[in-house]
Amino acid sequence: MKFLKRFTHALLVSILGLLITFTMVVFAVVVPLIDRDEVSELLDSSGVYANITDVAIAQANNGEQDSESLEDQLAKGAVPATVVYDAAREVYSEQYWRQNVDSAIDNTYAWLSNEEPLAFTIDIASRSDELANKLEQRAEVKFSQLPECSFQLLENYRLNEATCLPSNITPDEAAREFADNFRGEESPLAEAKVDAVTFDIDPETEANVQAGYTVANALPAAVLGLVFVIALLAVVTARSRINGVRRLGHMFVIGGAMGAIGFFILRKVTENISLASGVEGAGEAALMNDIIQPVIKVALSQISQRGIRAGVLFMLLGSVLWAAAYFIHHRHHNSSKLTSHEPDEPISTS
Repeated sequence: MKFLKRFTHALLVSILGLLITFTMVVFAVVVPLIDRDEVSELLDSSGVYANITDVAIAQANNGEQDSESLEDQLAKGAVPATVVYDAAREVYSEQYWRQNVDSAIDNTYAWLSNEEPLAFTIDIASRSDELANKLEQRAEVKFSQLPECSFQLLENYRLNEATCLPSNITPDEAAREFADNFRGEESPLAEAKVDAVTFDIDPETEANVQAGYTVANALPAAVLGLVFVIALLAVVTARSRINGVRRLGHMFVIGGAMGAIGFFILRKVTENISLASGVEGAGEAALMNDIIQPVIKVALSQISQRGIRAGVLFMLLGSVLWAAAYFIHHRHHNSSKLTSHEPDEPISTS
């Protein structure tokens, strides 16, 4: 019977050690992932919103090998690529991306909670006319600086490659015609948008994802409850209650310390991680360096910080349990010594 009790206690302590590690992982990874505000803050602190437009520009300049990039085409004319890029950065600003992505995140988490359908849209094309207007203002300045051509505007004359201005067209007309290439159906952004339809999620996958999100929300409380139950059983099956509490304190301290050290190593290993090595093409490298890598680095840093904090909390809890067991044991021991040294009653001589 004693052997069975000791075996059960050893098994419970081993399970508790694994649960402590699992609990730290849950609170470092799962808890922030299921929190819409945490995800939004992660993206914001990564700085990716300031880079999205530049990455899109790099992608536009990294097309097929047989075709000219936008930058190469504009390099031949009066309106340099930087004018187009600056206008694009103004229209598709950091604030624009933040608002639209935040709205998409809101809808996604509402969908995960089965509160509304997945129906977000980031309609990039809706601002193509605004982009064209910005370009027209900037292009007029550039066209006004061109010398006058010795010929009139020809049908096949490409204003985006103009090095002189035909005599029968004014700078504002040239700027308007140049900007029309970015306006309405003529715009390269005419069909540019990101929406929920792109993902084409079937009903079965939708149900599975939503069920997984529900489980993930219940996981932290379930894990903490399981830790409490296993810890209680470990104390009950110990040689004595004080010994059980003391050993429980040891487990929390050791498990918390090992977890904190593990997360600290993770942070140090991933601090200078580079995901762009071996990536071919400027567009892909920009996507990796300016979007994917910053998000991953901030996510890993935050995971490490939360894991270390969880480890420290377990160590503090273990220290409190160990100190309580030590105090109770010595108080009981001192009380026993005092009782054993009480003077005997005097013997009556009568």
